[in-house]
Order: sequence, then structure tokens, then C-alpha cells
Amino acid sequence: MKPSRPILHVLIALMATSWGLFLAYNHRWLRGYYIKGEAIYIQGVIYTCRFHYSPSPLFVLLILIPAIVLLALYLHFRKPALWRGGVELGITTLTVLLVPLVNPWWAFWALILVSIGTGLIAGRGKAEKALLSTVGFVYGFLVLYLILGELAVSC
Repeated sequence: MKPSRPILHVLIALMATSWGLFLAYNHRWLRGYYIKGEAIYIQGVIYTCRFHYSPSPLFVLLILIPAIVLLALYLHFRKPALWRGGVELGITTLTVLLVPLVNPWWAFWALILVSIGTGLIAGRGKAEKALLSTVGFVYGFLVLYLILGELAVSC
């Protein structure tokens, strides 16, 4: 791996993590775009709590912004590391967005498997494979935290 490539991957990780933290700390205005929860009360006591996860196109777009930015930067600069980073972030993020539609509790295991798999496939050397897997997992975990955290408190 060239000396400039790890720096590029570290910058990709910082950009994706900072965007994920921005969304996590400002999630109140995002809540209506992907979580619908309701509680059924019987004589003042919560009888049951139901939630429904349905991501809107705006929510999916906001979550996929780091991958879209990396792919757009690749089109301009033609650096393969940008392409691999964008594909890694895009695939792991789509996994985290789509798996909770089936079963929210499988999403963590799917995130681990997909981030390791895409890192191994997209990376060139051992260091790049490890960096890509880590970047995809960290950003995917932040998105998963955002989704499952809101599912837990939706009532």
C-alpha cells in the first residue's frame, strides 16, 4: 500500500464517522422519517408498544451521503481508493438500512458479515482490507445505533 493511501482511508473514516455522529446527535428531526411508534394504554398503564421501521427516501439519502460523496469524488479525481471506500460504505449502509425491515435484531450480525466480506473483496493489500472493513463497520454501527436506538424509545 502506498504511503498516501492509508491517509486517504483515514480521511474517509473521519468523514463518514463525523457525518454519522452528526446524524446521531441531531436525530430528533430525523425520527419522523423512519420510525413510527405507538403505545396502547389501558386504564393509564401501557399495555403494548408497537413500532414500525420504514425508512423514507430522504432518510436513505441522508444516510448514504458519505458513499455518494466518495463516489462523486472518484468520478472527479479517479483515485481507486475513493471508489473502494464508496462501495464499502454504500454496501454496508444499505445492509444496515434494509435488514431491519425483516428483523431488526439480525442487523448487527449482518453488519459484521457484510463489512468483513466487502473489505476482503474490495481491498488490495492486508492493510487496506482491514481499513475498509473497519470503516464500513464503524459507519454501519453508527447508523445501526441510530435506527435501533430510536426503535427502543419510540413509544
